[in-house]
Amino acid sequence: MMSINENNNIKKKDLPKNRSGAEIFVDTINDLKIDYIFGHTGGAIMPMYVEINKRISRHEKTPEVIMFRQEPGAGHAAEGYSKIKGKPLLVCATSGPGATNLVTPIADCFADSIPAIFVTGQVSSNYLGTNAFQEVPITKIVSPITKLAILVKNANEIESALRKAYDISLSGRKGPVLIDICKDAFNGKNNEEPLINSSIEKKIEDKFDKKVIDEMLKQFAKAKKPIIYIGGGIKIDDSYELLKTFAKKYDSPVGMTLMSLGSIPRDNKLSLGMLGMHGTIEANNAAKNSDFILGIGVRFDDRVAVKDFGNHAKICHVDIDASEINKIRKVDYEINTSAKRFLEYAINNGPSRTEDLNDWHNQISEWKKMNPKLDEEKDEIIPQIFIKELSNLTSGKSIIATGVGQHQMWTAQYYNFINPTDFLTSGGLGTMGYGLPAAIGAYFTKSNKEIILIDGDGSFQMNMQELGTVVQNKIPLKMFVINNGLWGLPMQWHEMFDEGNLFECCLERDLTCPKNCSSFKTCKKRNNNPDLINLDKVYPGLKTARITRPEEMIPMIKEVLAHKGPYLVDVQIKKESYILPIIPPGKGIDDIITEY
Repeated sequence: MMSINENNNIKKKDLPKNRSGAEIFVDTINDLKIDYIFGHTGGAIMPMYVEINKRISRHEKTPEVIMFRQEPGAGHAAEGYSKIKGKPLLVCATSGPGATNLVTPIADCFADSIPAIFVTGQVSSNYLGTNAFQEVPITKIVSPITKLAILVKNANEIESALRKAYDISLSGRKGPVLIDICKDAFNGKNNEEPLINSSIEKKIEDKFDKKVIDEMLKQFAKAKKPIIYIGGGIKIDDSYELLKTFAKKYDSPVGMTLMSLGSIPRDNKLSLGMLGMHGTIEANNAAKNSDFILGIGVRFDDRVAVKDFGNHAKICHVDIDASEINKIRKVDYEINTSAKRFLEYAINNGPSRTEDLNDWHNQISEWKKMNPKLDEEKDEIIPQIFIKELSNLTSGKSIIATGVGQHQMWTAQYYNFINPTDFLTSGGLGTMGYGLPAAIGAYFTKSNKEIILIDGDGSFQMNMQELGTVVQNKIPLKMFVINNGLWGLPMQWHEMFDEGNLFECCLERDLTCPKNCSSFKTCKKRNNNPDLINLDKVYPGLKTARITRPEEMIPMIKEVLAHKGPYLVDVQIKKESYILPIIPPGKGIDDIITEY
């Protein structure tokens, strides 16, 4: 058992006893050095915003408040912020629909281990359980998808709830917490002494068994066909530099999940690229033929650990969350600790490699030659080529946010990320509409990197109202909407596996279309609903453009990157564009498709 003492270094303050709950709330988040509140307003949360407004008018310290057009935008923006900064901020919304609108970003944080503090207003405590206006039991709703969900009924509970939430969101496997605060708790008074020391002693399961680790490393050093399989835990634990050192020490190839891309640059000789359903040929074949797979900070989820994955290998699983180990794949070595602690120990104490891996590296080089070749198209834009050009023109060093769909996978495959924290995407939950607000959140980290959104025309529309947040805050966001007029990923599955029955995937379908139409191939319509280039008329300050031909790509990208304000480009691509390779659902690595 490892004891972790999170101390916020609180100094004694000259605070009055008789403070309102709203005053306590703002005093506490100031003390926790929360920089921003991302949120939306409404009846039950208004007392908190009133207190902030009072302090702003008195020129007193408060977090900066960024108001979003809808609550999910605030939640996903908090994810983008926390993925880069590694610490939580506050997402605040009202009760009822304000709270339920946060369920998806909360679930997204939980799936991808993102620290965030969600605060919802609630009806006054005397109305709880009466089906009052805008009352929902949000703590019960989100309890399975949070690390902690607290209902606060009294002003004197607010400070301890906030401090506990902050600490818990960052301890062990990071994740979201929710505090539901009754309106009368905000308005009520607290006559108790303010808390001075916020230290919360927590016991974190960490079975750091040196005997098991030493034996595993001994066998790993002997393996003739090893791979290291890394997930988001490497990024969350800020361990990617340690990983590079460890991989070099053991001369071991590294396969990455979607959430760890950039931990080793794609052009590094040890990089296998992405594993899984849309992974590289070399990564998946290496996983199939490996004799030792060392998984670090991963979940062995169904999109990666497909049929034939590791069938001939000894498997080790290193993870901070003991519940993930042996959950999907039975492993030979269980190591319940953080990626950072394991890698530091292994680098300093592990044995040197005893087997030469030249034959293994040569085999991997042969597999690399089997990856799909991109189309050479003179008249239409090939999305993969567009993303490669964007990667080249930014040297792989921009912060890239995506929605979910084909564009997300093309970005994962063809943007050469240099740093894993530069890729903001929804992994475990796969939330369409994530990209735009996540990119907004990235802006408030005050990074000096260019922030770019690559989205699909379907995914973009799910949170496009946040363009209002972009122009209001003069965020110089660069947005490329990959537009094929389709829900692209469902279209691809229908086309490849369901005999082309895909009418519900067409964003251009209207009442004039034949009722039995289920093919996009012969349709000449282009999706202008909405007409993206006219968004500059409804969002003043936004610049827009459209490109349709390959020769327009590079000049357009250069123009957008040089522009000082927000810029949105409608990139109309070849409709018949597919994510390749693809392992069909329920199939194995031997069934991988590279041409269609």
